[in-house]
Amino acid sequence: MKIKFSFISIPVLLISLVLIVTFFVGFSSDGPREDMKSNNGDNLQGIQSPYIEYGEPLDGPMSTLNESFEGTTFPPAGWVKVNVAPGATGWIRLTNGTTPVPGFVGGNITVPPGGGNAVAFCSYLTGGTTYNDQWLITPQLTNIQPNDSLMFYLRKFGNYKDNLIIRISTTTNTVSAMTIIVDSLGLAASDSGWVSYGYNIGSLVPASSNIYIGFRQWVTNSSVDGASFSLDLVTVTSLTGVGNNNQIINSYNLSQNYPNPFNPTTKINFSIPKSGLVTLKVYNVLGKEVASLVNEVKNAGSFAVDFDGSELTSGTYFYRIEAGDFTDVKKMILLK
Repeated sequence: MKIKFSFISIPVLLISLVLIVTFFVGFSSDGPREDMKSNNGDNLQGIQSPYIEYGEPLDGPMSTLNESFEGTTFPPAGWVKVNVAPGATGWIRLTNGTTPVPGFVGGNITVPPGGGNAVAFCSYLTGGTTYNDQWLITPQLTNIQPNDSLMFYLRKFGNYKDNLIIRISTTTNTVSAMTIIVDSLGLAASDSGWVSYGYNIGSLVPASSNIYIGFRQWVTNSSVDGASFSLDLVTVTSLTGVGNNNQIINSYNLSQNYPNPFNPTTKINFSIPKSGLVTLKVYNVLGKEVASLVNEVKNAGSFAVDFDGSELTSGTYFYRIEAGDFTDVKKMILLK
């Protein structure tokens, strides 16, 4: 049996193909897009055209900010979310008590003190399919002065490392314009609990600047890294006595060292909610002390300690913290 073909003239066929391609390309866009150069690490990576979703327009300019994400519309009025990585759906709004935490077996969404009933939330699932890169950007804030400060509460949930970057733009609410770094938070593989952060942003820009503030979650490989962030009580106002990275710690915490395994150096982070004597020591598998990293009175806050194992042999070691009534021990591996 033969199959009969009907032939169409080449000019007519070419014109038809052009029309079909034009139709699908012209109507496949997910929304407004912008082009930007990308890379990895602290720069943008991978995709050239991020998806952008705008909140409702504001009635007028804002000189202060006080956002608790209580409104059911997300992003809130004046805010923008930008999804850079392929497959990203971006930041969302979740309510207090949501369980399990999306993307995890257990856990529940909580709010910080005074946080109302909702938070802005993102995770490794909302950030992209292979790597994460998702932004949440504030409305424009006008006439920033030297004493103006940014404050917010942040909780990282999930036993995987994650990164939150805070940046400022003095021009537009686009990712490519976010050139001023406020802080780069590389958080360890543990639940941080709610921590309050404060930054004197007025010292980072010229007086009377108009600015946008961007919160970016990113990891380079979401199959091995990437947890979740809850963000709440984002305020910008004129304050005195707030220095960069002035954190209010609500609980004791000892983080897993990073990197782990390591050779020969690694970093250990811990936090304490009140001042007191802190000891942080390293032991071998026989229980012998091989290093004393901290042995002094510390004020409340978060701290990072570097450990150099260049004089030790490869193997398993343990580090132990004692602070007030709090003690904790974690394991680390030195591989040379």
